[in-house]
Amino acid sequence: MRSAKKTAIVFIVMGNRNLFMSCIMFDQKTISALGYYVYMLIDPRNDQPFYVGKGQGNRVFQHVNDAKKHMNISTDKYDTIREIIDAGEVVKHVIVYHGLETEAEAFRIE
Repeated sequence: MRSAKKTAIVFIVMGNRNLFMSCIMFDQKTISALGYYVYMLIDPRNDQPFYVGKGQGNRVFQHVNDAKKHMNISTDKYDTIREIIDAGEVVKHVIVYHGLETEAEAFRIE
């Protein structure tokens, strides 16, 4: 049984923002090591979280991709992501807990 780890893994982009936003993904080794996790999306303009979620694999990165892909959908989360991008900034992705064995455990922590 894996024990959950409280972490502060932060993904901050340096260099080409457009390249980062189109290709960031975990490799398979990282996905296996993370298991289920709980994450936050942080607004870099004020360093405040605007979304907390749970997931596995590359779920943490999917929100930015979806906000860019589904421009006809307006939610607080998508609108905030688009405002961050329009301001020339990049959403910060923070994994708070990882190594969780089940989705139910991640949901409880979330």
